[in-house]
Amino acid sequence: MFLHSLLATVALVPLPVDGNNRVRLPNGPQPTFVVVRAVDGDHVTALQHSSVTVPVTYSQQVIVNGVTQTVTKTAYRQESRVIERRIALKTATFYNGAGDKLTAEDGRKNLKAGATILLSENGRPVDPIYLRAIRGEALILAIPFAPPLVPSAPQVDVPSKK
Repeated sequence: MFLHSLLATVALVPLPVDGNNRVRLPNGPQPTFVVVRAVDGDHVTALQHSSVTVPVTYSQQVIVNGVTQTVTKTAYRQESRVIERRIALKTATFYNGAGDKLTAEDGRKNLKAGATILLSENGRPVDPIYLRAIRGEALILAIPFAPPLVPSAPQVDVPSKK
């Protein structure tokens, strides 16, 4: 339901157009919605839904030169996963939904379990194009960029030639 509400909200926001009637892209990536699970001193534990590509291994019978062989194949599918993140508040900058910078003290007042916040994961303020889709009292954390963890490639069994 949340995703449908978000999509409906975004669809109602007019596109930013410059003087030459060209659509302007936002400066930077879109923010990520997370839900605060707990606040512990200088850290916030937050939960987010993330789409991940998952390898699925299966066996298939094929005919090679008239001989039936069983081969192992790998396909990939998209799944939604809940990811828990631990965010250091010492390096975060707080903003409200209008894009105004907040003091750390004012920002921490809104950090409570169950609160929905936006993460700007490049350490910079969220582009105003994105801010038009949220309310002014929203809380935004700009955190330093952290490279994503890249999963290792799955092992694939290849039938040996005889």
